Amino acid sequence: MKRFLPAIPAYAPIQRFEKPTPKIYYAPQWRLDKSGQRDENIEKYSPMNNYGVTPDKWEYLNKVVWPPNHVVPETGEPKPREVFHVKESIHIHPKKIFPSCYFAQNMIASEAIKQLRHKQTKPTLLLAETIEEAVEKASDEFKIENPLERMFVAEAFGIQCKIIKSLRRHAKGQWNILRHRYINLHVRLEEGEPPKFKGREPDPNVLFFEMVDSEEIIEEERILTELEKNAIARRQHLLEMRKRFTNKDQNGEENGNEEENGEESKQHFAIQFRSYKPVNVKESKTTEETTNRDEINLINKKVEKQLEAGKDTKIGDSLDINTLAPRKVDWDLRRGIKEKLDKLDRRTNKAINQLIRKRVKEEVEGGNEELIAYAVQDVGKD
Repeated sequence: MKRFLPAIPAYAPIQRFEKPTPKIYYAPQWRLDKSGQRDENIEKYSPMNNYGVTPDKWEYLNKVVWPPNHVVPETGEPKPREVFHVKESIHIHPKKIFPSCYFAQNMIASEAIKQLRHKQTKPTLLLAETIEEAVEKASDEFKIENPLERMFVAEAFGIQCKIIKSLRRHAKGQWNILRHRYINLHVRLEEGEPPKFKGREPDPNVLFFEMVDSEEIIEEERILTELEKNAIARRQHLLEMRKRFTNKDQNGEENGNEEENGEESKQHFAIQFRSYKPVNVKESKTTEETTNRDEINLINKKVEKQLEAGKDTKIGDSLDINTLAPRKVDWDLRRGIKEKLDKLDRRTNKAINQLIRKRVKEEVEGGNEELIAYAVQDVGKD
């Protein structure tokens, strides 16, 4: 025999040992079409039937009315107010909008808009516009007070809705297919404090005041490790030592000032004539002459140093007349053929020597010594 438990009414209080069952709200037109399938128990989703998140379903969630005592099963807290908004048919790739959506999640609406507007790019500006539209909807339709500061971005994602193909013609009769992707940008704003997570500093503009009790402070002190406690004690000791040294220095300076004042009262300082000339004119002339002589000596020394530095100027060994003179027009051509010309010169000299030896042999055999000298001269001229 099967035992049936009594059904718990919708508005009955939940006991401590009970867990709230999650409620599923859906429109009747969302039911899956099982016609044509062999097994009716198998539910096959098809993107052609718009299963998943669509703009109609996303906007329909704004119309759902939850019971006043409904508790979220995941958190165990009452359900906060939410605003769902979608911007349709945006010409942008879904992969390009993903980083900005991930960045804006769990941020206060005002802070998210400010951060996204700071970076002037297409995905960030589009997401900032959708968040602003959702904030306007929250204040106008749902009458939420100050949604910019009281609501945060709980969800933000883009889903591809359509692809428009086009052709581009290139040179030499080549064609290329272009795919223009359009997405629907979904945003969900939630009322309350955003969840804290690693890697992001807390928002200073949050209006949710946290009451810190003495018990929380005691728990934080218990969490401190021994190393942190030792570091705090060392820091306090150093501050005390610094205060002692500063107090000693101040006391020493005060005593020194008192002694100096006593000595000054005993000594008689000469009067310094600053605003008028002294009566003794001779002394003033001598002082003026000495100052003028000192100035002249300093000027002479500076001039002598400059003259000595000018005498040392010498032309460097690296300078050459060829480098200073203007080059010919074909200097670069000669530079490229220099190796070949040197080779030809060596060969010509070798050929001249061979011709001289040949004629010398012929003349020696003939016995004419005078003709030998003429032959050598002729070969040199050639």
